[in-house]
Amino acid sequence: MLNKTEQEFQIFDESEKWLAIHPLAGSNGPVSLTYNNDLLVENCGGYIGTVKESGTVPKKIKDYHKAGTSVLEFDGFLPCGGTQANYKQAYRYSNKRLKVTTDIQFQEGLEIPRHFSIGSLMLPGKWSNFTVTPPASHQVHGSTVRTFEVPEHQGKDIMLGHWHRPPLSIVFKRPNGTAIEVGTGSDIWRWEENIGYAPESGSYKILLTKDGLQFIREPLACCENFTPELRPYRFSWYIAWRENGANRKLPKHNKIDLKYSPKGEIDTNSLKEEIANSNFYSYAVLDFSKLSWSQDQVKTLSEYDYIRGIKSNQACWSVKSVIGQAKKIIRKLQNIEGLHGIIIRGIEPGYCYCPSHVNKKHENGTAHWDINGLFDFATWATNSCKDKLHLFVETDDNPLPSIAGLFE
Repeated sequence: MLNKTEQEFQIFDESEKWLAIHPLAGSNGPVSLTYNNDLLVENCGGYIGTVKESGTVPKKIKDYHKAGTSVLEFDGFLPCGGTQANYKQAYRYSNKRLKVTTDIQFQEGLEIPRHFSIGSLMLPGKWSNFTVTPPASHQVHGSTVRTFEVPEHQGKDIMLGHWHRPPLSIVFKRPNGTAIEVGTGSDIWRWEENIGYAPESGSYKILLTKDGLQFIREPLACCENFTPELRPYRFSWYIAWRENGANRKLPKHNKIDLKYSPKGEIDTNSLKEEIANSNFYSYAVLDFSKLSWSQDQVKTLSEYDYIRGIKSNQACWSVKSVIGQAKKIIRKLQNIEGLHGIIIRGIEPGYCYCPSHVNKKHENGTAHWDINGLFDFATWATNSCKDKLHLFVETDDNPLPSIAGLFE
């Protein structure tokens, strides 16, 4: 739901458990995000040098609700010392998830004074730990997911983490178990291009302060003023939040494993027969890892694999035909009489280097993460199955908050 008052935009869900606040003027936000009366995020915004995004001058602001998603769109410009940067921001809220897309066009004569930020934010209060899914290139070279404990503040701010490439996601956990996830979108290559400066010139820091954790996110952090090329720049990222113990329990009724043809078609006849012979509620188990995907649809797991033509067997959700095939299956299952819901497996996000998946051509591959595609599919499926089928996701024991809440 979305409400506009004289002071602010308010976005909240039907249960009113969470509330996000955006300013009436300015493209930054959310300036606060509260869940169960607990302030999780504040002062979210970027900057160009010392000029903060909150100083943007609005030209057009649009707010609306569509297909289960509350959307706030901003179009304006940020004055920067005699020139300006044009900003377009789109904030899309669905249940306990926010997906942000930022489009920036630097005008002629604009110099970036060393630092350029997108989506830096403050996580106020006490935090127990944070779990990092490393940058894609770090994972290629052996880095794995790690959890870091947050010490008590001893009167001096300290840095708890620092990366020159964007971590795919970081999950921050409260002492009471509430978790908030801040992640990079699918466009890893854009974040790592450093808006045209030298490679490894980004800066992503977690600082422990007396007020909480400060997460600094800078696609550019260099030692000199830099004039970017005059072209559009786009960045996507997201936030997801979840309380401890909120994971939906899987149904204990009749679970029917779907059968698939070599072309990925589901056997609806056998499903109907099993439903007819059951005296319990029936739930279809849809395992996307068991479908046969074409070579154009699967992930390439490193730039080295791309150069050598080595493919995995995992579907990349950045591919439109993968989402299209998944939607086709969901539509078929919606028409099965007596089916009460779908339990979905094999839907974890992953990185990929096949450039054609993101409409690119590069001889060494293009790094991307297919989580945006998963979000888009989940939003569609949740809205499409509303009042028809219950959707559940079956994951490992410690799923990302964004994945645990995909179909809620």
